[in-house]
Formats: sequence, C-alpha cells, structure tokens
Amino acid sequence: MHHRRLDPALLLALALVPAASACSALGTGDEDTTPQDDASVTDEAAAEEAAAEEAAAEEGAQEESDGGDAGTVLGTVSVDGVEYEITEVRNCVPLEQAGVEREVELQGRGSVDGETIQVDAYVQTIGGAPMDSISWSGPEGVFGSNQGATGSGQEVALEVSGSQATGSAVLNDALAGTETVSVEFTLPVPDELVDCHV
Repeated sequence: MHHRRLDPALLLALALVPAASACSALGTGDEDTTPQDDASVTDEAAAEEAAAEEAAAEEGAQEESDGGDAGTVLGTVSVDGVEYEITEVRNCVPLEQAGVEREVELQGRGSVDGETIQVDAYVQTIGGAPMDSISWSGPEGVFGSNQGATGSGQEVALEVSGSQATGSAVLNDALAGTETVSVEFTLPVPDELVDCHV
C-alpha cells in the first residue's frame, strides 16, 4: 500500500479547524473579535506589563546607585527655617573646566507636593582661589551663592568630613539677585561617583 504524504500546510489547516469552530460556537456571531485578536491583545498587555516592571526595576537600581531608596530620608536642607527632606544624594564626578578645580560636587534631591527640590554643593577653587559654592532650587525659587567669593557678602561655609557634608550660606535669587534665602544642609557623601553631566 502506497502512503501519500500530506502537505504540512494542509495538516496545519486541519488542526486549526476544530479550534476555530469551537471559538465561533462561543461567540454570538455579532462580534468581530477573532481568537488571534484575543491572543494579540493578551500578548500586548503582557508585553506592556513586562516593560513597566523592567522600567521600575531599572529606576530602583538607579535610585540605589544614586545614594538611596525613594522615600528614605538621607539628609535635610533648611531654607529660611523651613526644613526639607533629601531622599536622593549623588556624588558627581567633578566637572572638568579650565581654571576650575572641583574636589567635590554633591547633588541632593527631594520632593515637596510633587515638585522636585535640589541643593548643590561644590568644593572648588577658581583661578587658584577657594570659591566653594551652594545653590538651591525649591518652592522659594532658584538661588545661588555666586561662587562664595570672599568679600562678596556671600561667604559659604562648606565642610566635607568623611562621609558627611555640611554647609550654610546666604544665597541670592538667580533672576534679579534682589532676594536672599538662608540655607543650611547636612548630606551624606556616597562612596560611588556618578556622572551627572551626561
């Protein structure tokens, strides 16, 4: 007896006929949804969920490398007597710039009513003269210390000792330079350096 080989495409079609008829028996006939559409929607939902989980994992890893978990209070900043919690601290690779030698560059961040707050502290020399600097961005606005040049009226007291940085300064607003705020902070200094300038 001679056996004929069936074409693979024909075998596939025969295998799908019972599944297709079972699916059509479940429907009302008014629906335009096919089993392939349902599978496609399920696949898309699973892919979106996996992408969201991956993004959350990456964000968590970034927060850990940046110096803390979201919500963990690492340091504080006091601005004109109002205290803010810092939940993320980055020890930045110092920016290389002609005439500026930066030893330490810290960024401390937090959140108030959904808005990001940030304090920056720089231990640096400019043209060979020590000119440490502090800046603040928060509900009060954006303020800076104009490099804290001695005699500028904006002396910056900034000290990094081991794994902690403390500082204070009276800062001018960055727009008009007519308003001032008094800033004091205490921040940890993470061991890991992060490139903050990319």
